[in-house]
Amino acid sequence: MVSLRSISTLLALLASTAFGQANPTAPEVIAKARSAALKESNSADSVKGLRMEIRLADADKKPLGFTILELVAPQSRRQVDYTPDFYTESITASNGLEGWISRHDLRPGGRVENNIIQFQQVARMRHITISDLSFFSAPDAKEGSASLTGTAEIDGKKVYSIEYKFKSGYNVTRHFDAKSYELVATDQTMPDGKVQRQLVKELFWVEGLSFTKREEIYIGDKKVAEATYEKVTINPAVSESSFAFPVR
Repeated sequence: MVSLRSISTLLALLASTAFGQANPTAPEVIAKARSAALKESNSADSVKGLRMEIRLADADKKPLGFTILELVAPQSRRQVDYTPDFYTESITASNGLEGWISRHDLRPGGRVENNIIQFQQVARMRHITISDLSFFSAPDAKEGSASLTGTAEIDGKKVYSIEYKFKSGYNVTRHFDAKSYELVATDQTMPDGKVQRQLVKELFWVEGLSFTKREEIYIGDKKVAEATYEKVTINPAVSESSFAFPVR
């Protein structure tokens, strides 16, 4: 005799295949997404760091500023933000163990302010860095998990949605094109509960690896900014001292 549980499982399977193939699993989506982003299957293994130069504009294309993001495996991160006039520099950095924020008025006689980042935020930054350098890989089981949350349509494309959850509380959902498996969008939930979406509009290749060239940024359904990645450098020369607290 077939148990009720077995019958319900069979009915669910039939329903999922009645109008097409069943959805792939999370590992299958991730494997295909990595394959789409890497010209050679092992090309990401040699990546130990990244440097990105990003120009930001608002929804009306008015300049918002310029950002330099440096990542060094396994867990160091440094983000330098400039105002459009380049009068103010803000640095947020962590080596995975401690973190700090520095704000510097670059005009003659300008002040510098340094502050320590709390441990929970340092842990979150560590996981963001691990995720950014993973090229879509699922996190190690001791760090978090990745799961397929379903399908959706974004920017006219059917996508598979993979949620990456880290034990620090950092969660990100990446949406991959169901045909090409290229990245279509990335979602993060903001502290106020609203969802920030980074919608990929253009990709480009650097040393056999695919990166976002241009993206639009939305809060809910409202476009608030756009970002252009002007330059990506793989394995840049970055001193570990760049991530250490500047004043003792």
